[in-house]
Amino acid sequence: MHAVIGRYMELRKKRAVAFPELDQILRELWSSAGFSDRYQEEEYRRAGLEQLAAFHAIHERAIPDVVEKQKGFTMKVGGTDVTGYIDQINRLAGRQVEIVDYKTGRPKTRKDADNDCQLSLYALAARQVLRLDPVRLTFYNLATNEPVSTSRDDQDLNKARERVEEVAARIRAGQFEALPGFHCRYCEYRPLCPAHEQLIPLASDPRSEK
Repeated sequence: MHAVIGRYMELRKKRAVAFPELDQILRELWSSAGFSDRYQEEEYRRAGLEQLAAFHAIHERAIPDVVEKQKGFTMKVGGTDVTGYIDQINRLAGRQVEIVDYKTGRPKTRKDADNDCQLSLYALAARQVLRLDPVRLTFYNLATNEPVSTSRDDQDLNKARERVEEVAARIRAGQFEALPGFHCRYCEYRPLCPAHEQLIPLASDPRSEK
């Protein structure tokens, strides 16, 4: 979906784009890898087409001023190299821009956007690397075709820097504390995980069921 939208934005800057073109682009870029069966694949493709149809209807009426798509960056945060890709950067006025991160899964809320570290790092990169002023940070929910936007001030960005430095220090110190939970059942490293070994006796103890 990200690649299809990127291709659409390139074409739309030059001319109007009919929806069948998006359908064709999706077919060209589609990969069957990762689906459990043909039915699941078709359901995902159908959902993708529906989302693209709504996206197309909105953006054919008003196209943003896109200045960057899938923009890569590398920046120093403390003594740590941070790399990433920004889905889209829209010019608002002068050097003021909107950073857009497209989401294909569960729709994100304004609270998600307010608390998201990734958006904070994108804002840092826009300032430090691209010399832009990211006044708006947006999650674009493709499932609902609705954007949710937030912003970051200097204090927010300093907190993001501190978080990166803290995590980097813990990694260098070899501190990788496990956080056991429901998600553990999908982990391929359970046989090697000390936390998982500690949970096995509890699961087999009849007293743990009381």
